[in-house]
Amino acid sequence: LSEPGAGWPALAERWVPRLLERWPDDVEPHAPTILIALQTIVGAWPIDRRRLRDYLLKASREAKERTSWTRQDERFEAALADLAGIVDDPAAAAGLDDDLQPLVRWGRRNSLTQTAVALLQPGVPDVYQGTEGEDLSLVDPDNRRPVDFERLRAAVDVDVDDPDDPRTKARLTAALLDLRRRRPGCFGAGPAGSYRPLAVTGPDADRVIAFARGDGVVVVATRFPTRGAIDPATTAVLPEGRWVAVPRGAARDGGESAVADLLGDMPVLVLESEEVR
Repeated sequence: LSEPGAGWPALAERWVPRLLERWPDDVEPHAPTILIALQTIVGAWPIDRRRLRDYLLKASREAKERTSWTRQDERFEAALADLAGIVDDPAAAAGLDDDLQPLVRWGRRNSLTQTAVALLQPGVPDVYQGTEGEDLSLVDPDNRRPVDFERLRAAVDVDVDDPDDPRTKARLTAALLDLRRRRPGCFGAGPAGSYRPLAVTGPDADRVIAFARGDGVVVVATRFPTRGAIDPATTAVLPEGRWVAVPRGAARDGGESAVADLLGDMPVLVLESEEVR
């Protein structure tokens, strides 16, 4: 929703009135709660009524504006439950699904970029259990549901590099953690694990994140997917040598290349030096 061009104002104009239709006439509506409800639906879609109700109840009690843990407003809390029922309305659910598909697509691309940057930048990679793949959990206790390890294992084993496929994140996460295991020197202390930017020029240079770890790992990633494809005139300069994509395996030479050509359909490219693999 924070993306330039994501269309949040228009989305809110369409859906806030429909949320208000479900709000009881005898309970004064609370604008921040209505907006939080819509943002939660968007961020966790598809979400069932119980999860949405429980989250809104906790958020409202902790905000202490209309209800609280120690002084509960039963009528307001009942209104929250009515509001959450919008996701059980087949017509509303179909409309939400249509409206949210672009946001899902952009969100998955940003997620892949964030995964690569988080796991390969300086510091210890920290992956919350279950978030190795796509995870739409809300705050606790929603994020304490059992982790579907079988689903994650199946996703890692699938040969897929499609940014629209939710399994791609799990496969990328596994490949990058394996890269750190195989090449620990590139992520350690001293020159061997240095963190340095790569030169990026062109119309969309501000949308490109490019850096090297030591002499053995390169990351090229994009942001702001709502702005469309990367301009073909935007280029990145890879270090000299021969580089192999992780986990896809395609090889290329260093030097200046168009970012669009480097990435193809993916929002991120991770390379490792061919010299010591």
